[in-house]
Amino acid sequence: MALSEKTLIIIKNEAVRRRLVGRIIQQFEDVGFKIIAIKMVTATLEQARKHYNMGSDEKWLIGVGNKAREIYNNNESKILKLFKTSKPIQIGEIIYKWSVKQLAGKPIVILILQGPLAVNKTKIIVGSTLPSEADLSTIRGKFASDSIERSNHQKRALHNVVHRSSSITEARREISVWFPKIVD
Repeated sequence: MALSEKTLIIIKNEAVRRRLVGRIIQQFEDVGFKIIAIKMVTATLEQARKHYNMGSDEKWLIGVGNKAREIYNNNESKILKLFKTSKPIQIGEIIYKWSVKQLAGKPIVILILQGPLAVNKTKIIVGSTLPSEADLSTIRGKFASDSIERSNHQKRALHNVVHRSSSITEARREISVWFPKIVD
């Protein structure tokens, strides 16, 4: 049997607003995850910035900026119209700010799940970050219908209903942001 891991899940405001919390939690319980902590909060800007700590990670910002450029086939006029810049790092900074703004100031539900291979299993259960690419059996495939084009046009982060930790290291860091008294 694999060692038990902890991971963090955030049920974002659009899912809270749509009353999907119970249905989303059920997906994790159905595969045997144990909820070891859960709370509903309205995140401050400071908490959202701590959670999304990649705002100073140049590699991450450039990667996100390049992904955004690729969505528009590197069409400079379209990119300039949307972001007022064509530089990947600046586009990444804009998207980072949208992500922080989306998380802060609205009710969200945060939970720590525990179980074997929690990080990898939640990746499968949650599905692709992009709802258009998420398998319909996943949480994002079932409950999210936003698109990058729409979110960029509306100058906001993508509504994909949940956040999941992408690694054990990230899970530890994120858990320390939201549940500082819970130690590994």
